[in-house]
Amino acid sequence: MHSGLTRFVACDPARIRVEQPELDRERQMTEQVRRQTMAEAEKKFAVELGAIRNQQRQRWEAMDREIGGFLDSFEKRVIDQLLDLSIRIAEVLVRRSLPDRELVRDVIRQTLSPITDLQGVRVRLHRSDADSLIATRGTASPAGVEDKVEIVADSTLSPGDVMIESRNGYFDARIGERIKLVDEKLRERLKGPDENSQ
Repeated sequence: MHSGLTRFVACDPARIRVEQPELDRERQMTEQVRRQTMAEAEKKFAVELGAIRNQQRQRWEAMDREIGGFLDSFEKRVIDQLLDLSIRIAEVLVRRSLPDRELVRDVIRQTLSPITDLQGVRVRLHRSDADSLIATRGTASPAGVEDKVEIVADSTLSPGDVMIESRNGYFDARIGERIKLVDEKLRERLKGPDENSQ
């Protein structure tokens, strides 16, 4: 029977010393494994994060290229539409201010002035311009160039249009053709240097 007293036995100091280094080694090994695991996990995380960042960067670059292409295309379409509208407005304004009979006469005079032999020269005009020019023939002193040429009314021409035919060549001063020429020149100027070479 027990007397109710517990007996304490002193630990063997040799045994404590033996167990302590094993615990220290176990702790060190656990810490080393933990560090290696953390280092491997961080390395793996860094690689995965780098891959994700690279994917996102590529997506942003692709989106940036796509948006840039869209904006370039949009800008070209807007410029073309503005140019078309401007040309149409210019043509309407020119046609409204024409036919100025003096302007038609000036075009004829300037075109024909270098020609010494006016024989066979035919000037084609819109009917109203031709009628007006024919009605004023012979009223100028001295006689103008327009008095020495054949004037023909042409229903295919618009008011203000002038077409001159001679043995030396053909001169087209139709307003639509002049506007088209202005349009082409403007479009050439708006193109970049690399587009002009194509």
